[in-house]
Amino acid sequence: MSDIKQVEAGRLHGLVLICAAIMPAMAIVSLVPVLPLLQAEFADVPGNEALVPIALTLPALCVAVFSPLAGWLSDQIGRKMLLWVALFAYAGLGLLPIFLTELTHIIGARFGLGVSEAVIMTLATALLGDYFKGESRERWIAIQIGVVSVSAVFLIAAGGALGQAFGSRGPFMLYVLAIPIAFAVMFLLF
Repeated sequence: MSDIKQVEAGRLHGLVLICAAIMPAMAIVSLVPVLPLLQAEFADVPGNEALVPIALTLPALCVAVFSPLAGWLSDQIGRKMLLWVALFAYAGLGLLPIFLTELTHIIGARFGLGVSEAVIMTLATALLGDYFKGESRERWIAIQIGVVSVSAVFLIAAGGALGQAFGSRGPFMLYVLAIPIAFAVMFLLF
């Protein structure tokens, strides 16, 4: 008889993973309302017409490029710890542009953010697959897709409100939301 207690996944585990999966969607949509402010702020930077949109969309490209590596890495070192680290990196790199003044530095931070997003998106989905089986797995994956899609509406509104209140860097404050999710991953997931 084994002394290891078998843990079964429940709603709380699924909800934590759904919250984690929302973070990558936040990277682009929360900044859309302040795109004109960022364009105006960096109007004197050569190539700003291309570079500012690149700063917004670069994380999505990183998700496409680095997700396979994230999956491979999670198989080597474990999903929970890697997800935890990625969420903290996401929060730090997401908040960093509040303090940066150079567009190239912001693009660099957004690249790192995109790599973190690749890990978060890949592992949130992989852990749902690990935790749930059969119809339950299908239901949780459908919930993840639906919630992430609907969250975009609220994230655009939140980004706009923060942009109106704090200017072009306001929406970057949303990245702090990854910190409580990281703690939930650490203490609630197995």
